[in-house]
Amino acid sequence: MSTNIAIVGCDGIDMDTQHTSGYHVADAGSFQVVALKTESGLGDARADRASLLALLATLEVPEQSARLPADDRELLRIARHHRLSPLLSAICGDRLWATLAQACRRDRVITTVRNLLLSQVADECLRALAAAAVPAIVLKGLAYEASLYREVGPGSRPTSDVDLLVPMEARRAAVVVMDTLGFEPRAAAPGFDEPDYHEVAWTRHAVEVDLHFALAPLVRCDIDRKS
Repeated sequence: MSTNIAIVGCDGIDMDTQHTSGYHVADAGSFQVVALKTESGLGDARADRASLLALLATLEVPEQSARLPADDRELLRIARHHRLSPLLSAICGDRLWATLAQACRRDRVITTVRNLLLSQVADECLRALAAAAVPAIVLKGLAYEASLYREVGPGSRPTSDVDLLVPMEARRAAVVVMDTLGFEPRAAAPGFDEPDYHEVAWTRHAVEVDLHFALAPLVRCDIDRKS
C-alpha cells in the first residue's frame, strides 16, 4: 500500500547539523542505498540527492523502510536537513530501524510541542485582529499542517514561526494590534510606507510572527480577496 504525501515548503527547525558519511544509489530503480564514507564531512551533491530520493521513496511506500541503512547518522542528517524526520516517524514509525525510528520520533515530539505553542500564538493574534476588525488568515507552515498534513497527524510538518496575512489597507491597524500584544518589530524597517512593502516580522520572547500584507512583493503579485 502506498501513501501519497505532498512535501510543501522547507522552512522550519534545523534539528541537526552533524555530518558523517555520504550515500550513493546502488539500485536506482528501487532506491536502495549503499553507505559510503566521504573525505569531507559534508558529502557530495550526488550522495545527498541519492539519500533524499531514498527517503522520499520510503515516505511513498513505507514498506521499503527496511531498505534504508541501519544506524547511519548521515541519513538522519539528510532527513533533518529537509525537515522530513517528523514525517518519517508519522508515516513509517516502527518500520524504521530502531535508532532512526527513535531519532525521528524525538523530532516529531519536538515539532508537535513547538507547533502547539505557535498555534496558540496564532489564535491569540487572530482573536485580537478580529476584535480590531482586521481580517486575517494563517499562511504556510501551520496552515499546511492543518490541511495538507491533517491525515498524517500532528507534528509531521515542522515550522519555525507564525505567518499571518492581512489586507494592505488594514496594515496600520494590524501594527497597533501586534504592538498591543507585546510584539516588537524585528524588521519593520525603512520602506514601511512604500507601496511595495509587503511583510513585517514581529517577535515576542522566542516566538516570531510574520505579518504579511501580500504573498510577495506587489510588483509580482496581486490578491483577488473578493473571490
